[in-house]
Amino acid sequence: MSSTRRRSLTASLVTAGTELVVFAACAALLGGKALLAARWLVGASGSSANFVINRRWAFARRDTPKREQGTRFALATVAAVSLATAAWAGLVHLGVDPRVAHVGSMAGVWMVFTYPLMKTWVFRSADA
Repeated sequence: MSSTRRRSLTASLVTAGTELVVFAACAALLGGKALLAARWLVGASGSSANFVINRRWAFARRDTPKREQGTRFALATVAAVSLATAAWAGLVHLGVDPRVAHVGSMAGVWMVFTYPLMKTWVFRSADA
């Protein structure tokens, strides 16, 4: 595993841990469409911290303006959180515990969508 991937994974695990605690509380209190909405909101809530950590530490790319990277990150986040929420809903529909489905959907989307997109588009060099 590359050091960039390892740092990005660490950043995502830190922010995902916080999200998981909040989502577990939501799962205990909510159900139905409210829990679906909470899943999306909780997934999006960690994005600011994730952006800062990934930009400064994991990818260490400050040669591209923050606004440009931030815009690309916001678009990637909306897509990733939406994909993870759709995967979560599918898993819950199949009978998987919502908390387990939350972790599984986040991990799957990070591996096949979020990290590759951050590496090739969000944090790419200005001269790439």
